[in-house]
Amino acid sequence: MDEGSHYAVLGLAVDASPEEVRKAHKKLALKWHPDKVLAPDEIALRVATQQFQLVQAAYEVLSDERQRRRYDETLGLERRKAAKSDGGAAASWAQSDAVCLKVPAEVATIAAAVDRLSAKGGLISVAKGTYEGLVVVSKPFVRLVGEVGAVLRGQVVFRECATGARLQNFQVLAQCSGGAVDLKGVKGDVEIEGCEISNESSAGLVLEACWGQVAVKSCRIAQCKFDGVGLHQLDAAKIGAMASGGCRLTLEQCEVEGNGYDGLYLGDPRYVVELRQCKVLRNQRHGVMVRGSQFSMEESQVEENGGEAVRWEGFVEKTNPRGTVRAGKAREVVGASLPEGWRAFKNSEGLTYYYHLQTGTTRWSVPGEEGPEAEVAPAPAALTEGKKRNRWS
Repeated sequence: MDEGSHYAVLGLAVDASPEEVRKAHKKLALKWHPDKVLAPDEIALRVATQQFQLVQAAYEVLSDERQRRRYDETLGLERRKAAKSDGGAAASWAQSDAVCLKVPAEVATIAAAVDRLSAKGGLISVAKGTYEGLVVVSKPFVRLVGEVGAVLRGQVVFRECATGARLQNFQVLAQCSGGAVDLKGVKGDVEIEGCEISNESSAGLVLEACWGQVAVKSCRIAQCKFDGVGLHQLDAAKIGAMASGGCRLTLEQCEVEGNGYDGLYLGDPRYVVELRQCKVLRNQRHGVMVRGSQFSMEESQVEENGGEAVRWEGFVEKTNPRGTVRAGKAREVVGASLPEGWRAFKNSEGLTYYYHLQTGTTRWSVPGEEGPEAEVAPAPAALTEGKKRNRWS
């Protein structure tokens, strides 16, 4: 069994019963919750945060029979014998069965809709209008589809287990650290189509330490403070045998224009990057900065940029590149106005999540914003100038 599998994370055999899954989760969640760290230095909290996130993601899949069956199929496992019966998943992790939700008709905000969606994913249809805030996708097969005129003034973050995600027909207007659309360690495929993306404070589209195939089609990424597109690998030890076809970023019929640094910064040697019928225009530095990635383009315009059309350099390991976030220690947000029993925590990446003390429920959306009569499904926890090159370079 792959050491990175959900079963390995929980220390379970592939035929573990629901009761064994529940007990393993309870034990590890108590061990790794950031609030339980005895010596809260930055490294200890970061390790706890990352481990807790893996535990929660594993439990979310393995505690749901349908999602577990689908996961087993992706691993090529034989059909498991009938699970040893028990009372089912822990009440604190009861998931909504909703696989299709409408915003704002059924749920007030996009973030709350993602939380309420079934653990196996589904479709969220967003009506024309302007929506505020952070949207974190930390479950697989979530499709966010906006009507014409759907605007998000905030950030969209895809976490490790967001494989099969799709973002379509949104105007994303961000003022945030990190990417306006930010893929953080996603293991799997993601599609982004028909979106307009800008970020007054940082980069547009950022992929950080991802593994899989990301397809970007018919998008405009413009007027970002830093790079339009940033592809980063922060740990040189994880590069391994470099790109072997498993990691691919494709931009098709896209415009990357008027950004404050490079149009595209390609700094992950594992990735093959292709531009097809794209325009990369009027960015302040290079049209494309290639640092280690395999890059090609066809029928594309890369013109009128401040530096070279395509600049080739060797891979450079960075600890804090443009468009990525390292905000320091995970910590509780003091003074947050929340319903009784809820606490807010900000993780080392600056993302805020919410934890309910009595039930153990963890979620990304602000408690109370989902509207009346909502049964919100918990999400995995543990998250969150000038033209001269600076310390991010």
